[in-house]
Amino acid sequence: MLRLLRKLFEPRSSASAAAPPWLNLIVAVTTVLLFINLYVFFRSTITVWQISLFLTGERIASVIGTLLAILIGAWLAFRFATVSRELVRQDENVGAGNLALFCITTMFNQTRQYQKEIVEPYRERSDAWFNMAASLPLNEKLEFATKDLAFIAQSDPKVFGDLLIEQERFRILAYSIQSHRDITLEQVWPMLSTAGIPMGASIAVSEVEKMLGPGLVKQLKVTTAGIMSNVDENVLSLQHAFSSLRKALKSMYPHRKFIDFKFE
Repeated sequence: MLRLLRKLFEPRSSASAAAPPWLNLIVAVTTVLLFINLYVFFRSTITVWQISLFLTGERIASVIGTLLAILIGAWLAFRFATVSRELVRQDENVGAGNLALFCITTMFNQTRQYQKEIVEPYRERSDAWFNMAASLPLNEKLEFATKDLAFIAQSDPKVFGDLLIEQERFRILAYSIQSHRDITLEQVWPMLSTAGIPMGASIAVSEVEKMLGPGLVKQLKVTTAGIMSNVDENVLSLQHAFSSLRKALKSMYPHRKFIDFKFE
């Protein structure tokens, strides 16, 4: 309530919303009723010889006071409605901003976990294309509520664009990991199993290449190299996107709280 009252008497910005239709209607009806009352009052009271008696200081003050009360009441109602909408809009924007920050941290956690558990053990190994684990895929459904983040696009288009880029980068990585998993489980190991080599058996990579053929081996090598490169780049770019978005949000709403996250 204190925040609403403080906002009520702050100077309006040029971006303030127009008066709502219901307030315009109330002001119009009130004005019409005022003039009807004045007309009846004048008609029943004023005569030529009564003008001097009517135009007393007390009656003039009464009329002016009535007019001022109506104008001040209408202004306060308009300001109250405007400020209320502004506060609601701010709450919605802050909520959308925090959800976007949380989405970035979720993308980072999944990417970082994959980097540590799947990529790191095989980073310098020549047989990574064959032995790198076919892990569970990333959550490719993670995405930003772009409609709710339209206020970011208006105030800082670059930050908004970076969010869309990060979303697409994450989807590409998720697709690559899923492709690697599908190739490994649906093509490579069934072929090796048919050749009498069980999953987990020790076998020379050169022998594996002969069994799989150059086309499938090339596909695996390209996919694996792409995953390793994209994972490393995404880990860094997600941290930058988080920092940029949080900085932009704090610039717009310096007194509001936003999610913070310690990247490791």
